[in-house]
Amino acid sequence: MPTARRTAAAASRGFTLLELMIVLIIIAVLGTIVTLNFVGAGDKAKYDATRATMKSVVAALSLYRTNYGTYPPSNPGLNVLVQQNLLNPPVLPTDAWERPLVYMSPGPKGFEGFLLVSWGKDGVETAGPGPDKHSGAIWVGPDTKW
Repeated sequence: MPTARRTAAAASRGFTLLELMIVLIIIAVLGTIVTLNFVGAGDKAKYDATRATMKSVVAALSLYRTNYGTYPPSNPGLNVLVQQNLLNPPVLPTDAWERPLVYMSPGPKGFEGFLLVSWGKDGVETAGPGPDKHSGAIWVGPDTKW
């Protein structure tokens, strides 16, 4: 029959190897879950920031069209928006990867009026509207549904 003295001695020995392994496995699984949730969050934030920039450019282009009856031509392009203070701040817009947005007016087939493009994370030009699985390019026209 165990005595109080033996029970106290057994309790003070510490954790078994099995208990320590279980705790380490639980910590590793939780760490993996947290890491997987944060990986890619920076890319998503950059895509969201680029979309926000493109929305403000589309709004400025719409205001220009309201004032002049047409979108600005490809040359001088978005410079016109800067010169007329239609963008805030009045600088040429870039995407979140610090590359200039591509503007074409008139736009190609399917983009009546204009086409505004960010080539995405890797800057690779793609053949058509995206987001393309390879580069994540963002294609925007006057009728883009946000």
